[in-house]
Amino acid sequence: MFIDHPGVDWPQYLRLRDLFQLLDEWPDPRPKALLEIGCGDGLLSSSLADYFEKVVPTEINPRAKFPSLIKADAQKLPFSGNSFDAIFSSNVLEHIVDLDSCLNELYRVSTNDVTMVHTMPTIWWKSLQFITHPMHLSRALVRKFRRRRPHSTACNSCQVSPNRSDRSVISTLKPTIHGVSKSHLDEFCSFKTNWWESRFNSNGFIVVKKTELFFHSPYRLFPYKFMKVRNALAKTYFPCVTAYWVKKKVRN
Repeated sequence: MFIDHPGVDWPQYLRLRDLFQLLDEWPDPRPKALLEIGCGDGLLSSSLADYFEKVVPTEINPRAKFPSLIKADAQKLPFSGNSFDAIFSSNVLEHIVDLDSCLNELYRVSTNDVTMVHTMPTIWWKSLQFITHPMHLSRALVRKFRRRRPHSTACNSCQVSPNRSDRSVISTLKPTIHGVSKSHLDEFCSFKTNWWESRFNSNGFIVVKKTELFFHSPYRLFPYKFMKVRNALAKTYFPCVTAYWVKKKVRN
């Protein structure tokens, strides 16, 4: 069970909380071989390895080196068919350009009784990106002001370059597109539950269950606080991340 204390960076903390909630719900018997798509820094891979007999983490642009990591594109996986009876990804699929190719690959490498779990942001997360952006911008401006204040004993070389600081603030003036959508409107539409269910269905899968994960904003506001409230919000009206439990429809 996950120990509820901030022992890691806030985004990592949320990812671990979400994962352990999903592991608690994972049905028995446990799958023998799990494929992880987009493992990133491998934070979740080690926890998955404690739970499953075999975990194969993959990443197209690895941010860290760790045992068993395979550099691979989810749109063209280097595995034979029917290799995995479990597949997991954490906020990855919304970043894949050719989602249909990826889902077809996942279908090919998975067994007929595979359980896939994919977590993705929701329209509430996207809405919060705009609602909380003024707070994020205000905080960025305050930090910029503090960095550029000259110290009485500092030399010029110790001060932050104005151009660099200005660029960092300019980059926060408007929300960014999170995934591979061409516009915020497209992204808002693609974060809907029925959009994901349709994409899974059209590629040979069916969503059998959904788990709503912790309520949070994109800007690390109030880290480690109000966790019970966040959980209550996620379970009622405002889930920010949804985990899709997906099974395979066997093709004739």
